[in-house]
Amino acid sequence: MDEEREGTVADLLGRSDSDAIFVSVSELNVKLASSNPPIVLDVRSRANYEADGQQIPGSFRVLPDQVTDWAVDQSLDREVVAYCD
Repeated sequence: MDEEREGTVADLLGRSDSDAIFVSVSELNVKLASSNPPIVLDVRSRANYEADGQQIPGSFRVLPDQVTDWAVDQSLDREVVAYCD
């Protein structure tokens, strides 16, 4: 599968890892408790998702190779945090 060929989401989106801003668990908790919480995307590969099966409550499952298609239809009024492993 295409999504399994790329090592990181940055690779999949054609960006470098330095373009990504990393958010810690505690930072994400603060953001989620704010008045304008981010959209949280679960972008783990199918294999990793199926091996675990758990998600951050309220997150959306978007396959890694479909993130750019998903992003086209989104408004820019909320931050997006993607998580993978």
